[in-house]
Amino acid sequence: VSYRTPARLVEPVDTLGAGDTFIARTLFGLLKGETPQDILGHAAEAAAATCKYYGAIGHATAIDIGR
Repeated sequence: VSYRTPARLVEPVDTLGAGDTFIARTLFGLLKGETPQDILGHAAEAAAATCKYYGAIGHATAIDIGR
């Protein structure tokens, strides 16, 4: 059995954390008892949304390191 979902189109700023977000949303969907197709779609949405922001919480920038 295989499942597919269309790619979510976003203006990516940074991909840091996208894979972690995908896995976390997948596990959440499994715990909620969602269907595999719904899990995949929600996980793709969440990962795409993560790409719209710079870095992760606590991720230092070059300016922060220079201080």
